[in-house]
Amino acid sequence: MTADRAPSKPWRVYGTRGISEDYRSQRAAYEAVGVITRGGNRAKVYHWESGSWILFERIDPVTTDPDTEG
Repeated sequence: MTADRAPSKPWRVYGTRGISEDYRSQRAAYEAVGVITRGGNRAKVYHWESGSWILFERIDPVTTDPDTEG
């Protein structure tokens, strides 16, 4: 892929062991992030900008507060 052509799936999510998957929308990417973080893993979201992948956000796993659990 050349730098002047954007990918059709400009959102990339990395989960465990560096495995990544690309998404067409930010919403779909963050749905995947929810699955990853609820499973106790960290996720990283990248977005295609100006010809390269740019780190958009790091998201830590969901933690539960023992005081609020039923």
